[in-house]
Amino acid sequence: MTEVVTAILTDFGKVVCDFNRDWVIAGFCSRLPGTPSEVIKEALSGEKGRTLLREFECGSITEDDYARRLLSLMGVKGMGREKFWRIHVNMFTPNWDVIRLWQELQRVHGVKLVAVTDTDPRRLEYMKTISMLKFDGVAASFMVGHQKPHESIFKLALEVAEVTPEQCIFVDDIEANVQAAEKLGINAITFSDAPHLMHRLCHFGLVL
Repeated sequence: MTEVVTAILTDFGKVVCDFNRDWVIAGFCSRLPGTPSEVIKEALSGEKGRTLLREFECGSITEDDYARRLLSLMGVKGMGREKFWRIHVNMFTPNWDVIRLWQELQRVHGVKLVAVTDTDPRRLEYMKTISMLKFDGVAASFMVGHQKPHESIFKLALEVAEVTPEQCIFVDDIEANVQAAEKLGINAITFSDAPHLMHRLCHFGLVL
């Protein structure tokens, strides 16, 4: 007998929110006019910057360590704390079609909604705020020390949602993450757009 789906495990970036990393580069460039734009771009997008962000997203370093080391890569001694984090999070725009879909599923079917995301605490809180979704829990990379597709983040999501793999659906735009979830027995959908997502959800009995 097919299990009734009682929880949605949703990715954030490119599903609930779109993002543009160039906005972060532009933000630092506007606030640091004395620093060459190519230096700022390299600090954020180069190998050292990507490694640093990954450490932050995996909870290996603190917020203060991340800010200090990133500014050091830019050759900047310091910046106001709030100014720094305002630039850091300003890269997301809500995907309202998906947000309305999740809200309707919560209202009509009473499903739990759990965010499963590779991100840091600052960006997580910002995305939760701008999406205006009511989450029942979060499984984030900084909580488990690993990014998707590592199984630990999916196991945390199942614990948070209090469901078995058969009782939930994981939605992500990256195929490797979807395959990793499926290996654990989790129903999974590769996201492309809201209409396709709604169509796929119908196969699991989540009809609106």
